[in-house]
Amino acid sequence: MNYKIKNTDERLSCCIGYDRKTWFRSQVPCAYDTETAAYAACRMIRHLPPVRDRLIAEAVSLGLRSGRQARALQRRIHTRAAALSLPGGEAWIYLTVRQGAIQIRGVRVEKKKPRT
Repeated sequence: MNYKIKNTDERLSCCIGYDRKTWFRSQVPCAYDTETAAYAACRMIRHLPPVRDRLIAEAVSLGLRSGRQARALQRRIHTRAAALSLPGGEAWIYLTVRQGAIQIRGVRVEKKKPRT
């Protein structure tokens, strides 16, 4: 599934999506499947301007490069699982940024850590 996204001033755009290779790992019992977790990650990125704008700028910048400089970049986003509407404490979103595209590689959710 792919979605078209634009940055805040609507000058730059790229695609964000996930595919069958996307994975989901949760340390807490969860009724959601991989597709639901990947969609939640896409939705969070689309609605979070600072992160969205930075990722779009990287994807567009890679599109303007050639050769070794145009290699895909691996990125991680650390957030709360609640921001993804998933149960648990912390969450990590693993991304690959390519020329004109952002691909969700996986989502990992960790247990809530006890307060000390």
